[in-house]
Amino acid sequence: MRILHIIKNFDFGGAENHLCELANSLDLIGNEIFIIGGSGRQKAKLNPTIIFIPLRLRSLLFLMNLLMIACYVIHYRIQVIHAHQRYPILLASIIGKITRVPVVSTVHGRSQYDLRHRISRKYSSKIIFVSKFVLKASSRFPDIQDKVVFIPNGVSIAIKKPYNSSFRISYISRMDSKHSSVIILFIQKVLPRLIKDYPMITFNIVGSGYCLQEVKKEALQLNQEFNREVCILSGFQSEVMAHIQESALILGVGRVALEALACGVPVLSVNKKHLGAMISTKNYSWYKENNFLAIANDPPNADSLYDLLHAYFANFSYWQDETELLKKKVDEEFNSLKIAVRIESLYKELI
Repeated sequence: MRILHIIKNFDFGGAENHLCELANSLDLIGNEIFIIGGSGRQKAKLNPTIIFIPLRLRSLLFLMNLLMIACYVIHYRIQVIHAHQRYPILLASIIGKITRVPVVSTVHGRSQYDLRHRISRKYSSKIIFVSKFVLKASSRFPDIQDKVVFIPNGVSIAIKKPYNSSFRISYISRMDSKHSSVIILFIQKVLPRLIKDYPMITFNIVGSGYCLQEVKKEALQLNQEFNREVCILSGFQSEVMAHIQESALILGVGRVALEALACGVPVLSVNKKHLGAMISTKNYSWYKENNFLAIANDPPNADSLYDLLHAYFANFSYWQDETELLKKKVDEEFNSLKIAVRIESLYKELI
């Protein structure tokens, strides 16, 4: 099949990482894959047989974007259009209607945002949700319920990592205001207390963005206070798997949490809005349905974060063994090639 994916940005983020993984997997199982989107650093990770078409997607350029993408659809004889993020979904829905090509839309965030336009809901042939929680919330749109399907993000399963006895905690994300607030709270209020209990702890910060300088300032200040490199500023990394495998613990949700579990690395579910628990075999089923996000919990605070992390390092061997069991579950349910086959089957239904 000839499949066109449309995404606004193709740099670092959950939707972008998902698309890169999906495109490569669809390519490996024999499809012709095209991607249109803003040129970003994910491009370098694509299989060489995938055709990437850089195009600045902006609302102010709506008519130009519409016409150019429609021309590509006709020129490459595209059979399915798959859109990611709000603006691409709107564009794809109109283009699909004009060219009579079926449109698949993936909701990576909130349905009330990604599917805000009635056109997007009406002309999407199928709508994929990667979170069951968001899928349930989509009931506010009764007009799409016969189109929705739950297919989680896929992930590459890493080879079994050697037993990790390090004290490295990692946070991998864009450095925007949401993520930087959690990182700064951790640096200012949690790390100094943890270091007294576990002097070898380090904190690896991976990612870039407009809040990086603010994070860097706090990190350097803590390093000076302890006269060693407690905070490691790794910046943007096109490939984060090595950073995950070198970590004793990942702080995060969503895609990063899934990638960590696929590597056999323990995960504490936390973001700006919700502080969850360590992902375990007991709570895994619930967390996987909610994109590894503790949707009903309160925001993180220093005392709760410290207590969870102190308990984790006090039971380090237990969590290493627990996560090896989770790694097998992730392989069964989230293997990127298995997810790609499910999505390919969805495409075949439409054409």
